[in-house]
Amino acid sequence: MRAKYSICTKADAFMQTAISPCGAVPVLTHRFIGRGNIITRHSFNRQSKLYDLAGRIDYIRNPDRQEHLYTTYCTANDRDFWTELIEENQREFHKYNCGGKCVEAREWIIALEESLAQEDPDKIIRAFVDAFKEKYGVECVAALHHDKSKTNYHIHLIFADRKLLAEPVIKVAERRMYYDEQGRHSRTKKAVCDSDGRLREGCTVIEKGEVYEKTIFAGKVEHFKEKAFQEEVKQLFTEVNNRFIKDKSRRLQVFDRDSVYLPTKKIGKNNPREEQIKADNAVRQEWNRAADGALVSGVPEKDIMVVKHKQISREIRDSIHKAGNQPGLFANVIKRAIETLRGLTRAAQVPKKPKLTVDLKEFREMGTLKELLDLIQGQIAKLDKRITAKQAYIDKLTYPWKKVKALKELSELVNRRAALEDSLAETVKQEGYSNVQRFMKTYQRSLAAIRQYEKEYAVYKEAVEKGLVVDPEVKVSIRRQLREFREEGKRLEQHKEKEKEKIVNSKCKLFESRD
Repeated sequence: MRAKYSICTKADAFMQTAISPCGAVPVLTHRFIGRGNIITRHSFNRQSKLYDLAGRIDYIRNPDRQEHLYTTYCTANDRDFWTELIEENQREFHKYNCGGKCVEAREWIIALEESLAQEDPDKIIRAFVDAFKEKYGVECVAALHHDKSKTNYHIHLIFADRKLLAEPVIKVAERRMYYDEQGRHSRTKKAVCDSDGRLREGCTVIEKGEVYEKTIFAGKVEHFKEKAFQEEVKQLFTEVNNRFIKDKSRRLQVFDRDSVYLPTKKIGKNNPREEQIKADNAVRQEWNRAADGALVSGVPEKDIMVVKHKQISREIRDSIHKAGNQPGLFANVIKRAIETLRGLTRAAQVPKKPKLTVDLKEFREMGTLKELLDLIQGQIAKLDKRITAKQAYIDKLTYPWKKVKALKELSELVNRRAALEDSLAETVKQEGYSNVQRFMKTYQRSLAAIRQYEKEYAVYKEAVEKGLVVDPEVKVSIRRQLREFREEGKRLEQHKEKEKEKIVNSKCKLFESRD
């Protein structure tokens, strides 16, 4: 273990101590100030329906409508492909009298890791588009952009929601055919004419021998409407992203919705709800920090998930069902859940169990890291008491100038607690674990193995004293097991990435051969 985790250097390595009337309070060093850098890097990929395909294609490919357009790419060789797709989707939409708007195609917005801006744009866009087309067999058109401030490097990938038929189906009129204003077939001329016998505006006539219907596409791909499709594509695009990221520490992950954490939302260009989304993201991050604290304090993961499902997911779903979408209620729901979680955290902060007598290097490193997390969590608990006391003090104040001063002090305490909660994630990340949840799982598995080892070793020791023949590999095996747990916990994502790279490499042979 590096020296920074030794007993005498913990505080020096991770925090500076400020003296206050209530005792020593850790103040984080500069390494913990940038909160955006301490959270596991998640990919962003969003799908949307397109109701104006022609307009959207022009928007993403028109240099006059984009701040920084680097390249475009289309897999359809036929210049009229997208026009025919629009016409067929519209024709079927009206034919079956569907409600709402006609979905003419679908689009993925793919956020790229910023280091990809150093790569050849054509190579990047082909990698994503060809991987998608190879997997799903539909035509695509895409464009690669930067936003105005050059902070958002992304791809717009539009894809057809129908596959081309091997042979087009062409229907020829055997007699004159009439169609009304809605495009519905009418059996008689009278049905499409006015009282003077003239064809009404919007109605059409197909003469005998003319083509009245041409179908070049199969039906809509139903899989594109399923949630499983979205998860597949997010995984695929994350894999392609990571293929170009040389720094492994910057590689992306698909957010695990079964984890204890809440995802933050991306704020799109000119989003009218920007301020609301920022506020929601702030309270989501507050929950994530509270979850880290709960895990470190020993709150079982399943208990955190119960709070998440019952007090967040279920309450928000019920609220929308009863009162519709009211953004202002979201933060209140999350904050109530945070208070519940912090209550569990306080309850879990009981006297620590006796330390293990076994001195194994493989576990001692994890144990020392856990002690550091406990130290940070202990400081958070102290701050919680000060915050509670300060809130009670403010409630009793009557003079405005005193209340302003006290509120400022309360704000400083809250910010300090948030910074300490952030440091939990950074601490485990510096040791190779993707997040606190991953480390605590590894630690708990190792702890259980150690407990079992202590029992086995007691039997071993007793047998040795009695002169019996016993297995001499007991200690060796536990060390091997702990090493495996530790490496699995640290490198699980890297192992996954290697397997994913093999898949992505095979999918990208096409565009590499074109280079």
